[in-house]
Amino acid sequence: MPVKAARKKGAVKLKTKKNYTKKRIKRVLYVLALTFGAFLILSGYSVYKLIDRNLASALTPGEVTFDENTYPTVLYVIAENLSDTPIKIQKLQFKIFDIEGERVFTYEIPLDYEIDMPGRLGLEKLSNIFLVSELNDSEETDTLESGINTLETSLLPIFGLKAERYVVVDYKSAEHTDKFWGTGELSNLIDKEFISNMSTHLRSNFSVKEFLKIASFIRTLPSDRLIDNPYLNNYIMDTEVIDQEVRELMSLSPISREGYSVAILNAAGKAGFAAFGARVVANNGGRVVAVNNSDEDIKQSVLITDLQDSISTRKYASIFGIENVLTKSKAREFFRDTEIDRADIVVVLGFDLAETL
Repeated sequence: MPVKAARKKGAVKLKTKKNYTKKRIKRVLYVLALTFGAFLILSGYSVYKLIDRNLASALTPGEVTFDENTYPTVLYVIAENLSDTPIKIQKLQFKIFDIEGERVFTYEIPLDYEIDMPGRLGLEKLSNIFLVSELNDSEETDTLESGINTLETSLLPIFGLKAERYVVVDYKSAEHTDKFWGTGELSNLIDKEFISNMSTHLRSNFSVKEFLKIASFIRTLPSDRLIDNPYLNNYIMDTEVIDQEVRELMSLSPISREGYSVAILNAAGKAGFAAFGARVVANNGGRVVAVNNSDEDIKQSVLITDLQDSISTRKYASIFGIENVLTKSKAREFFRDTEIDRADIVVVLGFDLAETL
């Protein structure tokens, strides 16, 4: 009996020792797991901060924020090299982000398409737009910014929409940004050389907040909500096709929801200028109630409205590049047009826009 008791007691000690060893191993593994997890979190945070810091150096925020715009429009340019003078375009896309409808429309723009260059510079292919822009700018002008402005103005007659944001990237880095547009994953931008020299590879007027918002939006979309329209020639030949598509898309835009009536006046004597302005307003969701020639010719375009804090007023000012906004009472001192009393907002297109649009 004593022998059996001794064996039983020894077995208990052995079992206790094994249990202690297992607990110790589990504790060590748990600590290692926590350490590794913390390392991953800190590494991820460091990468995010690195992207955020270098992205900020490449971005120059635009005027109208995405918070008040349900349909951000983006001009995406792939260039041979951002340090080239002039910049040589390899690929050109126009993107419309339908936030509420959870869709992204991408239009491929043919570089051999000839446009009537803004500023009465004649017909030129889109591929030459940075060259033509540079030849007509002063030495102090940022050639990339100037070229983008000319490009945005040139595309306005095609879509009736202004590209509110742009992203210009060199072709060596395009694989990162192309993947980003397709997935929204910032990991697509994680490349040591690309991140550390982002400002030399990428230029944009996104703010960091807007960029991250777009990334978050794209990540929520299945692939069939990313809609490519590669046959832009069909739209160029018949603008009614693109107008119908865009106006259907903009039917729930902030401008459409405000519902303010708009009159367009041609105060520059340029044939068809008021009709062009009306098309742009309608394509952005505006309700056009009058299109006419003004009784007065003016040098500087103006907006006439008592709704100066509305989204519509800010958007029209941004789209047309109009800095002068008059109240109706003030406008009556200079204009005799009856449209001032018939519409909530009056867009008066002057010689300044006739020269640049």
